[in-house]
Order: sequence, then structure tokens, then C-alpha cells
Amino acid sequence: MNQEPTNYLEIWTYIAHMIALVLVLLACANYIIYMLIVSIMGNRSGKYSFVLNNEIRVMLVSAIGVSIAIALVLNVFMLNERDFTHVFVFSLKTGLPLGIGVTIAFAFKSYLTYYYPFILENRLADIRFRERNNPKTGHAMRLLNEQDEDEYLSEEMIIQEEQLAYDFDVWLDDKTGDTIIETYKGTTNRICHKCHFRTLKMVKEEISETSKLKVKHYQCSHCGHKERLEGA
Repeated sequence: MNQEPTNYLEIWTYIAHMIALVLVLLACANYIIYMLIVSIMGNRSGKYSFVLNNEIRVMLVSAIGVSIAIALVLNVFMLNERDFTHVFVFSLKTGLPLGIGVTIAFAFKSYLTYYYPFILENRLADIRFRERNNPKTGHAMRLLNEQDEDEYLSEEMIIQEEQLAYDFDVWLDDKTGDTIIETYKGTTNRICHKCHFRTLKMVKEEISETSKLKVKHYQCSHCGHKERLEGA
């Protein structure tokens, strides 16, 4: 790169390499900054909502940047063979890297759309249900289930939970009676019959071959309990 470009191909090679490098650096910076923000967020429900609303989008933006960088590098590599004797060859060397870049971006998007949500679900469950201590005393706190938490919720909060507008987690310090209430966006999850938290999420829906009724399969993100509901 010390030698000044002398023709259009060398100029394009230099520009493409610089753009690719900048895109990769921006993609890395985008994800690193996001992870730093998540790591310093103290409020548990705030961190949960931030990760839920932004993680897949941040990863997709970084993936698109990397895909474009790969397409640019491939384009330069193919054009540097300097075989421009036919329009078709030139078009192929220009279009093929673009197609590869689009394919890589689409593969990333498919992964983030269909597979990564399962990983994200576990990550969100870890944020929401990990053990916590009372910030005042250091005592371990206990997360109350749906049956026990109503004692610590206002009438308005209970109505909001029934309407699925919000979901409240109540953490109790049994030694001091201190409570921490975390507020989450309402969910259509059902109450798990094993741990009694509203964390039973539908993972599969099908039609029964015998009864011809709709069958829904649920799994609890808190305790792992599985349930099957027919005719729902």
C-alpha cells in the first residue's frame, strides 16, 4: 500500500480493502459496545427488556457489515486476475461476489430468525431468574411464585397482570422482609404447574392424528417442566 495506485483497478482494490476493513471494525465495535452496555446495566428488568429488544438487531447489523466486507474482498480477488476480454467474464466477476455476500447475509438472518431465539430465551431466563442478594444486607433473596406474590402487589398491579399488560417478579428477603419488584412487559405465557411461575411458553403446535384437535406443547423456561394441552 506504500505505492500510489496507478490505474483504476489498483484504486478500486485500495478503496475496497479500506471499506472492508472499516466495515469489519464497525461490526466488531457495534457488538462490543452493545455487550458493554448490557454488562453495566444494573436494573434486571431493564437489562432483560434491552436484550430482548436489541440483541438480534445488533447481531444482524454486524452480520450484514461482515457480509458486505466479504463480498468486497472476493470482488477484488476476482478482478485482480485481469481477464476482462469478455463482458460476461467481467459481469461474472462483479456479480458472483455480490451473490455470495447476499447468501452469507441471508444465512446469518435465517440463523438469527429461526435458531438464535432459542439461545436468546435461555439468556433472558438467566438474566431474569439468576440468584440475587439484598443490596442492603447481602442476604439471599427468594423469587415468589404467582400464588405468593399477590400479597406484595397493589390491586392495580394484580389487574395489570390479569390483563397481561405487565408481569411482576417479587423478590423477598425472608430475614428482613425487604422486597424488590421487577416489572416486565406482559406475556402470553401460561403458569407452570410445577414451579408456579408464568414462564410456560408454547414451543410447538400440531394437529393430533387421532382426535384431529389442535395440540400445543409447552416448556417452562424457569424449571424446564413440559406440558401438553389438547384442544386449546
